[in-house]
Amino acid sequence: MADDGGQSTRRRYAQPSGCLTHGLVAPQFDASLPPSVAAEAAALHAASLRPSSQRVIASRLKQYETAVRELLLGDPFPVADYKVWGFLVWLWDRGAVHPKAFKQYVSAVSTMSRMRGEPWVAGPEVNGIIAGCLRLVRAEAGVAKRGHLPATVALRVLEAGCAAQGLSDILAALVVQFCFVFFSRSETAMALLDSDVAISQNGRFLAVTAFQHKGRTAEESAQLPPQELPLQGVPELAQLLERFRAQRAATSVAVGPYLLSLDGSRPTAQQIQAAFARGVALPGVPAPPPNVMWTSHSGRHGGATAAYQARLPMPWITSWGAWAPSSPCLSLYVHVTAPYDEHCLRYFGHFLQQ
Repeated sequence: MADDGGQSTRRRYAQPSGCLTHGLVAPQFDASLPPSVAAEAAALHAASLRPSSQRVIASRLKQYETAVRELLLGDPFPVADYKVWGFLVWLWDRGAVHPKAFKQYVSAVSTMSRMRGEPWVAGPEVNGIIAGCLRLVRAEAGVAKRGHLPATVALRVLEAGCAAQGLSDILAALVVQFCFVFFSRSETAMALLDSDVAISQNGRFLAVTAFQHKGRTAEESAQLPPQELPLQGVPELAQLLERFRAQRAATSVAVGPYLLSLDGSRPTAQQIQAAFARGVALPGVPAPPPNVMWTSHSGRHGGATAAYQARLPMPWITSWGAWAPSSPCLSLYVHVTAPYDEHCLRYFGHFLQQ
């Protein structure tokens, strides 16, 4: 809507609110823009940052500038890798900031560099320094880090589940297998119905027809193509599933529609986590390495890593795990530096023969 002077009311309100404070520099927009348009673009960009956010960013930048000058690394800007490396060491040595927040400090530096018209992107060394600081903090505190579940361990859980007598142990092994094989989240496993899972008539495939995926309703998930796992490498998985169903039906007064619970009622996230923890602690299953713990999300990490080691292509892994094609999360789940585990082929090698 325009006023008498022809200027939109929206534009007139945007300009006064778009002022950066606390010493932050307005972003440098393309010089080919008319000055008035560039000024308004800068104002609108500034309006995207709340005053509280500006204060936090300004505080982090002040610490960056202090660190660079104390370490005699030259002027803080333009940003360079070695200056940020020094900044992280400075933060670590002072001990006033937890390493969990280091990435936010680096992000503030990167944002200001871009706004100054001097784009800088953190290199792998930055992430390496942060990861090292986090590992040392966890080691000092005795806090275990969640690791990916290796294919060898998943296979040992499967074998232990097949040998187990108690229904709770059989269920625990089954939860581990579904989290690993189908890269399942807890909420996905919670929603899995008994009718969603079937073994093909020839016994060669385990088919899941309606996994509920993150960000999709049950109705939307039902429209997804079924996931079919070849069972040639792990025929024990079909045996474990059939044994669980039969034993549950024989021992329960009433069985509900959900698969991964003792009575067929919808399990909670806590119950899925507890079942996974029980599964990886079954007799004969190797313990995790020092300062590493395995949770249900470790199954998702481990399955994606095993599929990668079995040389399945990234687009296939993305689709099987229900990640968006452009999702950066995939790089967090596929542990490319993990030692090769030959049992990855037991689970995923037969996909290559289809």
